[in-house]
This record gives sequence, structure tokens and C-alpha cells, in this order.
Amino acid sequence: MRPTVYTTIPGVLLYGQTVRPDAREFLETLGQFAEVVAVSTGQSDSQSASLQKAGLLYLISNVYGWDNADWIKRPEIWLLIGSEESPTAIMGLLGLRGDMAVPALKQAAYDKHYIRCAKFTGSNHPQRLGELMDEIRRKLANQERRCSTDTRLPQ
Repeated sequence: MRPTVYTTIPGVLLYGQTVRPDAREFLETLGQFAEVVAVSTGQSDSQSASLQKAGLLYLISNVYGWDNADWIKRPEIWLLIGSEESPTAIMGLLGLRGDMAVPALKQAAYDKHYIRCAKFTGSNHPQRLGELMDEIRRKLANQERRCSTDTRLPQ
């Protein structure tokens, strides 16, 4: 099973209708080894429309927002890439609401599943998303190792 990489839309890929300069290349590279899913605290239809207008929707397998988060099927191996200092709301959409209330579990989830990138505001020159690839691959590999050595029954 391929891992899933969730990415927040505002702050990472788009600012209004301005596309982050390396967004397409980043999503194409991610798509070579992971399912790429967009997630937002906004409404999925408006996020899909923004991605379509930006020419990025074809690189995304699903778009989730507050209106359809119940449909998210989070796999064992996954990451969230966002620009939020504290992605508690997004982690909640991904089914970790309870974990976000317990500081130790919240920090463990961030350490294992979250990669923070510089926020894109349309006019700044953000870090290149490609610079995250080593960290993405490392965190996914760590999760794969844990899954392959975990003898507990799935919950």
C-alpha cells in the first residue's frame, strides 16, 4: 500500500490564485511514491475549484474539507505537510481529535506525521518545497519500519 501525503492548500500551494512557483514539480514528485491528498479547514468544493483554476487539481487524488472530512480513510503510513505552527484543526480532520487534547500524544503525532514548511504569501520567496523531500522520505521510511516490525493486531 502506498503512503498518503496530505497537504494543506492555503499557505503551501496557493495564495489566493497565485500558485507557489514549485508546487507543480513538488506534487508531481510526491505522486511518484505517495497518494497526494489536499486537506483544508475550508469547504472541499471551493478548495477543489481553487486547485482546478491553478492547474493543480489533476495532481491531487482527493480534496477534503470540513464538509467531507468524515470520508477520510487515514492509512497506517501518512504525513501532513503544512505551514501551520500548530496544525491541531487539520489533525482533527484527519481523525486525531482525541490525541490533540493530550499534550504528549499531540507532540508524538506532530513528530511522526507533520512536516512544517515556510508559508507562501504570494509575494515572498519561500523555501523550495523540494527541500522537504529528504525529510518526507525519512519520516515515511521510519513509519514503514515501525509497521513492519509491529506485531500487535491492528486497532
